[in-house]
Amino acid sequence: MKKYIIIAGVPRAGKSTLTSMIVKKFGYQHICFDTINYALEQNMIEPKINTNDESLENTKYISSVISKFINSIIASGEYNEQEYGVVIDVCQLMPEDFVKNIAGDNCDIYYLVTSEVDSIKRFELLKKYDRPSDYTYYDTDEQKQKKCERIVETSKYIKEKCEEYSLKCYDTLFERENKFKEIIEDIRNN
Repeated sequence: MKKYIIIAGVPRAGKSTLTSMIVKKFGYQHICFDTINYALEQNMIEPKINTNDESLENTKYISSVISKFINSIIASGEYNEQEYGVVIDVCQLMPEDFVKNIAGDNCDIYYLVTSEVDSIKRFELLKKYDRPSDYTYYDTDEQKQKKCERIVETSKYIKEKCEEYSLKCYDTLFERENKFKEIIEDIRNN
């Protein structure tokens, strides 16, 4: 198994759920980049992180910054002597930045997207499964529709780039549990 596993992709694709499974199954430590991005957003003057802007261009900008941050965590060697591995879940990491700034023998990445539907169907599914603990639950329908448009646009972009760079990408909108089992098995075998 790889020392570092990165679970990346779009919001509401199952990154937190899969990360929890990896932690329980393999005893990996967890680094949540939503929390780190929030702290950076609140406390950094430059580079300015704005996680409320979910546009593809802003996501690319955040990716260019945090990919170097993630690489620094891995390059520090802080976790290399530990028996456990580290799983990092991150929303704003584009495939091109992973390849440019992070990829290595001790790290594997799995992208989770929802690209197999249009934004209208994505919105219907979001409303159907939204729970009070989800960050979109209290949004208006108009806000949810806009987020779904951006999620689908970003999903398609990530899927295209994963194909270009031969990275693992899973559409988790349907048959999520089976895809998670496949990923867990892949982690075990690599």
